[in-house]
Amino acid sequence: MSSFSARDLTKICRSNDRVSNWVDEVSEYCFENPAEFTPEHARQIDVVLEFLRLDLLPKEIDAANLFLLFQQDWGGLNAEQKSRLLEIIDFKFDRYPDFLAYHVQAELLGRFFRSIEAADVIEKLVERLSGTARQFLPLACEELIKANDDISLRRRMFKVLVRLRSDDDGCVRNEAEESFRRLLSNGVSLD
Repeated sequence: MSSFSARDLTKICRSNDRVSNWVDEVSEYCFENPAEFTPEHARQIDVVLEFLRLDLLPKEIDAANLFLLFQQDWGGLNAEQKSRLLEIIDFKFDRYPDFLAYHVQAELLGRFFRSIEAADVIEKLVERLSGTARQFLPLACEELIKANDDISLRRRMFKVLVRLRSDDDGCVRNEAEESFRRLLSNGVSLD
């Protein structure tokens, strides 16, 4: 992992404006240089992961931009960075009350991770989350089903999606129905 000091992090965190400016700078740098996964780029990704892990970003910050970085730079992330990101999503999925952040995290779980470990996280989130954040779990299931060739994993996520179709929350039920409908209309089967 790239080294950076707690002093670097605390300097940035002294005010919401500074954090917001830093988020904008990192986003701009990474979006402008997607093909150049340089050591500096990797260091910025490590800093973003550390900020998310340590809850150093204020809730008001647009965390969606940070999660979008991981989607854009997925191919350049190393196994350790991906593992740290999965752990962050597992424990902090609902930390930032931002629809786009929820959506991007759900896509990361299903479309990008598309693994047994991601399925484990989705199932834990189904047990733990409520409210708005929970509405995005059907999308995670749908994306994992579409992106995975492992029939047993697809069936496992399909069962979770069926369960969400009977959720107490009407919005979650509606999202699960939509995901189910999209899967069927795209000819996705479990055979």
